[in-house]
Amino acid sequence: MAYGRIIVSNSAQQVVAKNTSRIALLLFNYGNNDCFICNESDVTKDTGYPILAMSEKIFSREGDENAFPLSFRDVVYVAGDTTDLRYWEILPITEFD
Repeated sequence: MAYGRIIVSNSAQQVVAKNTSRIALLLFNYGNNDCFICNESDVTKDTGYPILAMSEKIFSREGDENAFPLSFRDVVYVAGDTTDLRYWEILPITEFD
């Protein structure tokens, strides 16, 4: 498992790199402002998928891939008003060998 924290700003930042073996990705917006994610580095409030303040989104192969506008195994970028985004990337055990 890999995890981290990003202080979101209006400039797009990479949350995680593309990883075709990713099992799941949990994003938790621990701040007071909404943020927006996308597989494109030019993500904005208008083009991104929202993660509302104090809410989470879980992306996994168990979920309905049609329910979300991005692939959970692709690169993920975030932008928005200043907020605290936490992420947990679930990887196969072999990723740590």
